[in-house]
Amino acid sequence: CKELVEKSLKDNGNIAYDYFTSGTRNGVMMICETWENEEVLKAHMASEHFTTLVPMIEALTKNGLKLEQFTFKSFQTSARDDTFSSSSPADVLIIII
Repeated sequence: CKELVEKSLKDNGNIAYDYFTSGTRNGVMMICETWENEEVLKAHMASEHFTTLVPMIEALTKNGLKLEQFTFKSFQTSARDDTFSSSSPADVLIIII
């Protein structure tokens, strides 16, 4: 996951990108991505690092990955030592491993 995070943080339109280990469910990890809009999220999902690393991560799982995508009408987040807020929509992709 670490390599995916490092490369994805450099993608155009990325606002935040983190991975977490569940504090309540053993063996469950989550990747939380926030993007400026659906267009840049789609470009990220077509990138070489995403199409290469995500299948490698999925191969390590018993039940595969679960992807959930949300669109927020407006939001505020602290990312990369800055507070980012927008009245524009943002797309969030959650990958549950």
